Amino acid sequence: NDFLQSVANSYQSTFEGRDATSEVVVRGAHMEIAAPSILTRLRELVEEDQVTKIICVPYFLSPGKHAMVDVPNLIDEAKETLENEGLLDYHQGRVEILSSKSLGSDVGSMLEVVDSLVTKTLGDDGMLDSVSAESVSSTESEAAAELKRYINRATLLEAMLKTKSKQAKTMKNRATLLEDALGKMKNKLEQIKDQSRIESEEKDVQFARKIDELTDELESVREAKAALEDQAKVLTNERDEAKKDIDGVVADLTEKVSSLQREVDQLRDEKDSLQLSLKEEEDQADELIKIDVQAKQDEIDKLKAQLTDLLDAYHELEQVQGETEDTASSLREKL
Repeated sequence: NDFLQSVANSYQSTFEGRDATSEVVVRGAHMEIAAPSILTRLRELVEEDQVTKIICVPYFLSPGKHAMVDVPNLIDEAKETLENEGLLDYHQGRVEILSSKSLGSDVGSMLEVVDSLVTKTLGDDGMLDSVSAESVSSTESEAAAELKRYINRATLLEAMLKTKSKQAKTMKNRATLLEDALGKMKNKLEQIKDQSRIESEEKDVQFARKIDELTDELESVREAKAALEDQAKVLTNERDEAKKDIDGVVADLTEKVSSLQREVDQLRDEKDSLQLSLKEEEDQADELIKIDVQAKQDEIDKLKAQLTDLLDAYHELEQVQGETEDTASSLREKL
């Protein structure tokens, strides 16, 4: 784990002093067992380092199953997870995650590394004593170059050591904070457990009481259901009997209606006959009334004539009476 991280730090230090337009961050991740995982490291690069482009380099010496299948699958799964979490979008665009070939896929570079290791091994074993002056000169040049590489590596290691110190200090502070947070979380957890236990006991009592109430209520409902079923049976029997009675009454009423209808038809016929007879009798009565009225009128006319004669006789009588009184008065005066 430390070696891989040192390689990442060393590679990152090579970017120092370059005319780079943006900051380069190099981090290491592990396929399995060790931490951090590929998903964890990619999430840190996006969330903490806020990178906009990520290039994944499989650190394998040969293009085997891990380099060709397992690691690319893990990278794709991590990309899908980050996509679902909404971490691949930012205000200026979208985070791009790319994958290169494995470290051992560049055969030329690997041959140079192998050749350098072989040369170094031969030099360490003292097997170059018999070489020519040209070979010695070449070896000295290579030694100077190797010394330069060692100096550069020492510089890188010093920078890595500083970075490690900063990381250690940061980790120490983080560990202190985590311990405090852990203590607080433990206390909070104990309080939650106590509260949960009390609430659980209260809920158990409430549930038990509620179950008893529901059991009693269920029993009452069952008894009410049985009573209703008995009432339903009684009502069903009464309904059947009532239906029979109603059917009999309906049959009787239907017969009576038919009989009444026949009587109504007979009465209508009798009414028509009576109306016809009454019409004839009314015509006859009108004729008799007319005759009787004419006779009465004639008699009234006769009575009127007789009354007129009587009035005339009365007037004449009054006149004669007046003349008689005048004659009597004259006679009395004479007497």
